[in-house]
Amino acid sequence: SIPTASAATLTVCSGGGCDYTTISAAEATASPGDVISVGGIYSAADETFPLVIDVANLSIVCSGATIGQTNATGNNTFQLTTSSTISGCGLSNVKLYTQASEYVSGINISGNTAVGTATTTIYFAGQIGYASITDNRNLDSIVFNSTSTNVTISGNTFYGDVFNNSSGILLGMGAATATAVTVTNNIFESRLTSISGASNLKLIDIFSPSVTFTTNTVRYIEQAPS
Repeated sequence: SIPTASAATLTVCSGGGCDYTTISAAEATASPGDVISVGGIYSAADETFPLVIDVANLSIVCSGATIGQTNATGNNTFQLTTSSTISGCGLSNVKLYTQASEYVSGINISGNTAVGTATTTIYFAGQIGYASITDNRNLDSIVFNSTSTNVTISGNTFYGDVFNNSSGILLGMGAATATAVTVTNNIFESRLTSISGASNLKLIDIFSPSVTFTTNTVRYIEQAPS
């Protein structure tokens, strides 16, 4: 039989002792199925944005590390592809997104925390399938811009305010066709009491009957999350 290569774990941290100092450098040598392990002494300031993950089935798993930048106005984008996994990371002013021209399946975004009130958004510009977005804290928003199929959004906390989310929409699926999308056990909260041109807070924009929306909490809060 033909031997198959085993998945490799590529380590990333600053100050030596790891394989690489940046995620982009590790990604450049990675193969499908590999894991990029980002340590707590990783310095996001060393990273070059936008980050592009174009290796399928690549996992980025953090251990005390925060990915992103302190400045929310730059091009802090993080492009994902088929079977990309982002897990256990602190996220600061990051936009996780897929390209409009690409059908992407198998994305897993789980157990991440947006740092303080930093903006962290997820934007699926193109068709998406079999995606799992679970147990993340303080996400600013998720927007689906095209067809979405078999997507689970569960156990997340969404947070938006007038600075981070001027539209007031934390989950937007109004312009997309959705099939077998489950939204359950999430908390949607905001300090934004009104939006320009409207009288009421608008947190969720879903029109498709194929979205199951159950056991979620929608609430207004007076203080930003920690």
